[in-house]
Amino acid sequence: MKQVIDQIREHEVKLIRKAALLRTCSDVLNLTSPYFVSIITFALYIFSDPIHNILTPEVAFVSLTLFSQLRIPMMVLAELIGQLVQTAVSNRRLKHFLVAGEIDPEAVERDLDPQYERAIDVEFASFDWKTKTKKLVKTHSHLPPGHQHLIRGSTTNICIPYSLNNLELHLRRGLLVAVVGRVGAGKTSLLHALLGEMNKVYGFVGLRGRVAYVPQQPWVLNRTVRENILFSNLDDGEKPNEELYARVVDACALKSDFAVLPEGDQTEIGERGINLSGGQKARVNLARALYHQADIYLLDDVLSAVDAIVGRHLFDLAIGPESLTKGSTRVLVTHSLAYLAETDWIVVMEDGQILGQGTYEELLNEPKTAQLIAHLEEKEKENEKEDEKEGKKIFFSRIF
Repeated sequence: MKQVIDQIREHEVKLIRKAALLRTCSDVLNLTSPYFVSIITFALYIFSDPIHNILTPEVAFVSLTLFSQLRIPMMVLAELIGQLVQTAVSNRRLKHFLVAGEIDPEAVERDLDPQYERAIDVEFASFDWKTKTKKLVKTHSHLPPGHQHLIRGSTTNICIPYSLNNLELHLRRGLLVAVVGRVGAGKTSLLHALLGEMNKVYGFVGLRGRVAYVPQQPWVLNRTVRENILFSNLDDGEKPNEELYARVVDACALKSDFAVLPEGDQTEIGERGINLSGGQKARVNLARALYHQADIYLLDDVLSAVDAIVGRHLFDLAIGPESLTKGSTRVLVTHSLAYLAETDWIVVMEDGQILGQGTYEELLNEPKTAQLIAHLEEKEKENEKEDEKEGKKIFFSRIF
């Protein structure tokens, strides 16, 4: 992963250097163009007809005045061209966003019997990140518009590479569920499917109760840490639950962070959380979800942003069987396999499908899932060794 990031960064730096070089050349040309234009113009004027074209003071000074007046418009023109290019790029991005397919608000059923024992039901469902209609029209883009319209309304079955295929998942209330699998197996996509953010091709998805989602990439507002946790109490004047807030802060291991922040939980978070570490932002996001006491928690790899000690603290007090969220349904995407034995149910993902599901003991008795779990454990140990080596390199580089 480090090599991939280094390669991407190296390519990015090359592009930045090229852009800086072109910008410098443009600035130099803008500043020196009047002199070059004057020299070239006078030279052409004289050499085109040396007998009649005599460079008199009247001709020279009038020409220089004209060139001086043209200098500012030419500089503005150069900047305008750059802005037009940026406008075209921004317009293309906006167009891509505005013409994107709409998410079906009825993809996930929420008005279900609250007394039903299951919190999550997924029955023979397949999902894709792109809508079927767009793929059909793109495939048949060579046809006339009328034929394309007919294809949009067609129900012909065409093979589409779904992100998630034929999912069957039934989770009772109060379960702690771990979702594991290789990178790219579809773990995060499963959470998005449960949220209704993926295109449901067919099948049934039902959730019962309030849902809280903690993404892998933390999202924070440019407000204080406290306001980022309370969230719904920003401007409505509602009095926060101080006792619950204190328990959430303790469960998310934020007390020690508040002690070192300049103004504690009243510290203003900069743009995109620039003055918080990745682990702190992840815990603030988790604290926000816990404070709002949802019935279902969808947690996308929240333990990967913290070290092992803090991870254990979060699992024991915020996520685990005897934690603050006890009684709620928790779906935890994780690469930390050390917690699997403490979960109630495990879902193993592979290539966009559920390879197997059950308790930890049941999955270890299944050859396919046992082999995958063993592979993931081996991979986790390798990553820990690499992280340890990187830590030693940083330590010795700081010393010497």
